[in-house]
Amino acid sequence: MSVKSPTPKFAEETRDTLIQEALELFARHGYAGTSIDRIAEKVSMTKGAVYYYFSSKKEVLIACYQLQAQWVAEAVGAVPETDNPWDDTLRLCDTFLDFVVSNGRHTMPLQEVITFLGWETWRDIDSSYTMGTLARTISRLQDGGWLKPYPRNLLNSMIYGVLVEAAINLASSPDDYTLQDMKTLIADFLGGMRA
Repeated sequence: MSVKSPTPKFAEETRDTLIQEALELFARHGYAGTSIDRIAEKVSMTKGAVYYYFSSKKEVLIACYQLQAQWVAEAVGAVPETDNPWDDTLRLCDTFLDFVVSNGRHTMPLQEVITFLGWETWRDIDSSYTMGTLARTISRLQDGGWLKPYPRNLLNSMIYGVLVEAAINLASSPDDYTLQDMKTLIADFLGGMRA
Protein backbone atom coordinates (compact mmCIF):
# COMPACT_ATOMS: atom_id res chain seq x y z
CA MET A 1 0.00 0.00 0.00
CA SER A 2 1.47 3.35 -1.02
CA VAL A 3 1.32 6.47 1.11
CA LYS A 4 -0.29 9.44 -0.57
CA SER A 5 1.55 12.72 -0.63
CA PRO A 6 -0.32 15.60 1.00
CA THR A 7 -2.16 18.03 -1.24
CA PRO A 8 -0.16 21.18 -2.07
CA LYS A 9 -2.41 23.38 0.08
CA PHE A 10 -2.24 21.02 3.07
CA ALA A 11 1.53 20.63 2.63
CA GLU A 12 2.02 24.40 2.60
CA GLU A 13 -0.17 24.90 5.67
CA THR A 14 1.63 22.10 7.52
CA ARG A 15 5.04 23.53 6.59
CA ASP A 16 3.96 27.00 7.77
CA THR A 17 2.77 25.54 11.09
CA LEU A 18 6.04 23.68 11.51
CA ILE A 19 8.02 26.87 10.92
CA GLN A 20 5.95 28.94 13.36
CA GLU A 21 6.12 26.32 16.10
CA ALA A 22 9.84 25.67 15.54
CA LEU A 23 10.53 29.41 15.68
CA GLU A 24 8.81 29.57 19.05
CA LEU A 25 10.94 26.67 20.30
CA PHE A 26 14.18 28.17 18.96
CA ALA A 27 13.28 31.51 20.57
CA ARG A 28 12.53 29.89 23.93
CA HIS A 29 15.13 27.10 24.10
CA GLY A 30 17.81 28.09 21.59
CA TYR A 31 19.10 26.13 18.65
CA ALA A 32 21.01 23.59 20.77
CA GLY A 33 18.02 23.09 23.06
CA THR A 34 15.58 22.40 20.23
CA SER A 35 15.69 19.01 18.57
CA ILE A 36 13.74 17.68 15.60
CA ASP A 37 12.04 15.34 18.10
CA ARG A 38 10.94 18.33 20.16
CA ILE A 39 9.61 20.13 17.07
CA ALA A 40 7.75 16.98 15.98
CA GLU A 41 6.22 16.60 19.44
CA LYS A 42 5.11 20.27 19.49
CA VAL A 43 3.21 19.87 16.21
CA SER A 44 1.98 16.33 16.96
CA MET A 45 3.88 14.78 14.10
CA THR A 46 6.45 12.06 13.77
CA LYS A 47 10.11 12.92 13.29
CA GLY A 48 9.87 11.36 9.83
CA ALA A 49 7.00 13.70 8.94
CA VAL A 50 9.14 16.69 9.88
CA TYR A 51 11.90 15.35 7.63
CA TYR A 52 9.37 15.19 4.80
CA TYR A 53 9.36 19.01 4.87
CA PHE A 54 12.94 19.73 5.98
CA SER A 55 16.11 17.75 5.38
CA SER A 56 17.85 18.93 8.56
CA LYS A 57 17.48 21.03 11.69
CA LYS A 58 19.59 23.72 10.03
CA GLU A 59 17.09 23.87 7.16
CA VAL A 60 14.32 24.39 9.74
CA LEU A 61 16.38 27.21 11.27
CA ILE A 62 16.82 28.84 7.87
CA ALA A 63 13.05 28.77 7.27
CA CYS A 64 12.42 30.15 10.77
CA TYR A 65 14.87 32.98 10.29
CA GLN A 66 13.37 33.81 6.90
CA LEU A 67 10.00 34.20 8.63
CA GLN A 68 11.54 36.33 11.38
CA ALA A 69 13.34 38.52 8.82
CA GLN A 70 10.05 38.90 6.94
CA TRP A 71 8.36 40.17 10.13
CA VAL A 72 11.11 42.73 10.65
CA ALA A 73 10.94 43.82 7.01
CA GLU A 74 7.16 44.23 7.25
CA ALA A 75 7.49 46.38 10.38
CA VAL A 76 10.23 48.53 8.87
CA GLY A 77 8.48 48.65 5.49
CA ALA A 78 5.37 50.06 7.15
CA VAL A 79 7.22 53.29 8.03
CA PRO A 80 5.61 55.87 5.76
CA GLU A 81 7.78 57.81 3.35
CA THR A 82 7.63 61.58 3.61
CA ASP A 83 9.39 64.43 1.85
CA ASN A 84 12.10 64.33 4.51
CA PRO A 85 14.31 61.25 3.98
CA TRP A 86 16.42 62.10 7.04
CA ASP A 87 13.45 61.86 9.40
CA ASP A 88 12.25 58.76 7.53
CA THR A 89 15.64 57.09 8.10
CA LEU A 90 15.58 57.84 11.81
CA ARG A 91 12.02 56.48 12.08
CA LEU A 92 13.08 53.36 10.16
CA CYS A 93 15.97 52.76 12.58
CA ASP A 94 13.69 53.40 15.58
CA THR A 95 11.12 50.95 14.19
CA PHE A 96 13.79 48.28 13.76
CA LEU A 97 14.87 48.68 17.39
CA ASP A 98 11.27 48.85 18.63
CA PHE A 99 10.61 45.53 16.89
CA VAL A 100 13.63 43.94 18.57
CA VAL A 101 12.52 45.05 22.02
CA SER A 102 8.80 44.32 21.67
CA ASN A 103 9.27 40.93 19.98
CA GLY A 104 12.43 39.74 21.70
CA ARG A 105 10.73 36.89 23.52
CA HIS A 106 9.17 35.59 20.31
CA THR A 107 12.21 35.78 18.06
CA MET A 108 15.58 34.10 17.87
CA PRO A 109 18.59 36.10 19.07
CA LEU A 110 20.62 37.34 16.11
CA GLN A 111 23.92 36.22 17.61
CA GLU A 112 22.64 32.64 17.78
CA VAL A 113 21.22 32.77 14.26
CA ILE A 114 24.53 34.07 12.89
CA THR A 115 26.48 31.44 14.84
CA PHE A 116 24.47 28.47 13.58
CA LEU A 117 23.67 29.65 10.06
CA GLY A 118 27.05 31.19 9.39
CA TRP A 119 27.72 34.77 8.37
CA GLU A 120 27.12 34.31 4.63
CA THR A 121 23.79 32.48 4.94
CA TRP A 122 22.55 34.98 7.52
CA ARG A 123 23.69 37.90 5.35
CA ASP A 124 22.01 36.44 2.24
CA ILE A 125 18.70 36.10 4.08
CA ASP A 126 18.91 39.58 5.59
CA SER A 127 19.85 41.07 2.23
CA SER A 128 16.59 39.72 0.83
CA TYR A 129 14.53 41.38 3.53
CA THR A 130 15.47 44.24 5.87
CA MET A 131 18.65 45.33 4.12
CA GLY A 132 16.66 46.09 0.98
CA THR A 133 14.56 48.67 2.81
CA LEU A 134 17.67 50.21 4.33
CA ALA A 135 19.42 50.34 0.94
CA ARG A 136 16.46 52.26 -0.56
CA THR A 137 16.58 54.71 2.33
CA ILE A 138 20.32 55.25 1.97
CA SER A 139 19.83 55.84 -1.76
CA ARG A 140 17.22 58.52 -1.00
CA LEU A 141 19.60 60.22 1.41
CA GLN A 142 22.54 60.15 -0.98
CA ASP A 143 20.52 61.16 -4.02
CA GLY A 144 19.13 64.10 -2.04
CA GLY A 145 22.58 65.23 -0.90
CA TRP A 146 21.88 64.45 2.77
CA LEU A 147 24.98 62.26 3.28
CA LYS A 148 28.68 62.65 2.62
CA PRO A 149 29.72 60.88 -0.59
CA TYR A 150 30.72 57.53 0.90
CA PRO A 151 30.47 54.44 -1.32
CA ARG A 152 26.83 53.32 -1.15
CA ASN A 153 27.53 49.65 -0.41
CA LEU A 154 29.84 50.62 2.42
CA LEU A 155 27.18 52.90 3.91
CA ASN A 156 24.55 50.16 3.68
CA SER A 157 26.84 47.65 5.40
CA MET A 158 28.02 50.01 8.13
CA ILE A 159 24.59 51.36 9.04
CA TYR A 160 23.04 47.91 9.01
CA GLY A 161 25.96 46.63 11.09
CA VAL A 162 25.28 49.30 13.72
CA LEU A 163 21.59 48.34 13.79
CA VAL A 164 22.40 44.64 14.15
CA GLU A 165 24.92 45.33 16.92
CA ALA A 166 22.35 47.51 18.69
CA ALA A 167 19.78 44.70 18.40
CA ILE A 168 22.22 42.14 19.80
CA ASN A 169 23.11 44.42 22.71
CA LEU A 170 19.47 45.17 23.51
CA ALA A 171 18.62 41.47 23.47
CA SER A 172 21.64 40.23 25.43
CA SER A 173 22.17 43.13 27.87
CA PRO A 174 18.74 44.64 28.51
CA ASP A 175 19.83 46.10 31.85
CA ASP A 176 22.95 47.81 30.48
CA TYR A 177 21.34 49.85 27.71
CA THR A 178 17.93 51.37 27.29
CA LEU A 179 16.08 51.51 24.02
CA GLN A 180 16.36 55.29 24.07
CA ASP A 181 20.14 55.05 24.59
CA MET A 182 20.38 53.00 21.40
CA LYS A 183 18.12 55.31 19.43
CA THR A 184 20.17 58.32 20.49
CA LEU A 185 23.44 56.61 19.68
CA ILE A 186 22.24 55.61 16.19
CA ALA A 187 20.93 59.10 15.50
CA ASP A 188 24.31 60.53 16.56
CA PHE A 189 26.15 57.96 14.42
CA LEU A 190 24.06 58.89 11.38
CA GLY A 191 24.48 62.57 12.15
CA GLY A 192 28.23 62.19 11.80
CA MET A 193 27.74 61.16 8.18
CA ARG A 194 25.44 64.04 7.31
CA ALA A 195 26.63 66.28 4.48
